[in-house]
Amino acid sequence: MSKYEFILSLSAILCGAWVFKELIISRRHGKRYRSKGRHRGNAEAELQAENDAAAEKLKAMEERIRVLEKIITDREANLRDEFRDLENSDDR
Repeated sequence: MSKYEFILSLSAILCGAWVFKELIISRRHGKRYRSKGRHRGNAEAELQAENDAAAEKLKAMEERIRVLEKIITDREANLRDEFRDLENSDDR
């Protein structure tokens, strides 16, 4: 496993843990709203807004991971090409 794969894997694990933590927090807030006797419609709207925000953050993180994967794979391909060029120029 290269260091780039390790970094990408670690980033994915951390993002997943963050999303899981946010999910737990949002569920706890939902229970608090129901137990305090607040208006149920208002609490549901707030929870829906939190869920929508979390979904948007998740989409943004997924896009970032795609970009990082592309950068890593492009750099590795470029490095391989540069090494081949250097080897070919040394042989001549």
